[in-house]
Amino acid sequence: MKTTLVHILAAFLLLAWGLPLFAQQNRWDDALDRYERICGDCMRLRSIAAAGQAVSGSELSSLVSELASLRRTLKAAEGSMSPQQSERFLQIRHRYDSLFQQNTKKAVSLYPCARIPDPRPLILQAKEAPVFVRAPHYSGIVSAPQIHCGIVALCGMPEISPGVIVFAGKNSWGAYLKAVSSISRPAVSGDCYSDGTTPGGGYIWTSGKAMYTRFSISAGAVWSILPVAAIYAGAGYGNRSELWQEASGTWMRVADRSSAGVAADLGILLYPAKSGFTILAGASTVGFRNISAEIGLGWQF
Repeated sequence: MKTTLVHILAAFLLLAWGLPLFAQQNRWDDALDRYERICGDCMRLRSIAAAGQAVSGSELSSLVSELASLRRTLKAAEGSMSPQQSERFLQIRHRYDSLFQQNTKKAVSLYPCARIPDPRPLILQAKEAPVFVRAPHYSGIVSAPQIHCGIVALCGMPEISPGVIVFAGKNSWGAYLKAVSSISRPAVSGDCYSDGTTPGGGYIWTSGKAMYTRFSISAGAVWSILPVAAIYAGAGYGNRSELWQEASGTWMRVADRSSAGVAADLGILLYPAKSGFTILAGASTVGFRNISAEIGLGWQF
């Protein structure tokens, strides 16, 4: 808006330079009155804009219309000014010409642009009069970082272990923290092997029931690969056990099918239609001896 007002003021000055060529003697006083009033309105609106206040669009449109009307009047006129009118015209032009030059120097400072030279006015030759067009001006403003965070409730299979993952990031990179634990964890009376033997050389008699338990906590990185998708990967600690029930009702841990140690995660987060709704699909392993699939639903803020 400030730049538009400066351009309008420039047009007033160019119009003023053509006044002695086109106006009729009996119209000079009226033309000078209109010219001084228009220039005054322009500088008043520019002062409002420079102070950071809103300028009415209707006032600006009215100012442009008044300028166009004055130009049409002068284009159809003939004659020259009297000495007194010429003196008045020079006073008006000098007053607003000096203000225009000051405002032109300040115009660039209103829009800081690091390491980009100040644009110079380009002069385009028009049929009626030269028109000043300012070169494109770059603001140099860097968009603010996009900070996002979210929470997803998930479930691991086949052991049916619920969990939660919390993630946060800025722009394309972020981090996450995940915890998973089985709801049911029966007491274990000892270990056995998948061939039915025990570490002491004995045998177990099973009821045919088996179950899995799992616990893990991990952390890692989140990387946005698309506006609606991100990959997560990380590591931590966990344990996963396969349990067999004996005929007596006690539970035994199958040692060669259970593991504890390093837990690793890999998966993808999807944000359909950028709605904030989040879908998780991934996999996790403990000790790199087994793989658990994970799915989840949540929300990104």
